[in-house]
Amino acid sequence: MPVRTPANCTKITTLTDPHVEGLFDMLVTAQIIQDKKLQREVCAVYTNGAMVAGPMLKWFKEHSKQYDFVLIRDPDEAGLSWEKHLKDALADGKPITLTPPDHLDPDEAFLSGWWPSGI
Repeated sequence: MPVRTPANCTKITTLTDPHVEGLFDMLVTAQIIQDKKLQREVCAVYTNGAMVAGPMLKWFKEHSKQYDFVLIRDPDEAGLSWEKHLKDALADGKPITLTPPDHLDPDEAFLSGWWPSGI
């Protein structure tokens, strides 16, 4: 059975939601959010991999105007594909896409001290 909603989406009570591709990316993002005491403003969510299922894309489309989606992609071909699918689903909103520095995955970038301004 395909995953129908992004993991952790039921926890969204904020307007800004960084979305990442993988589980470890989300876990590290959630820890950084906790460390920075941003949990009232920011909620980390992930899509369980680069191949986003149709029902999940539908969820993104339905919520595209409700939240400020920040897509933080992996710096590889799968990350580019993931970004395209989500940006297409979020076309009615205004998603922001970020790529971590130095060709790092989001979790590696966060652990090295990078955190996007504005989040």
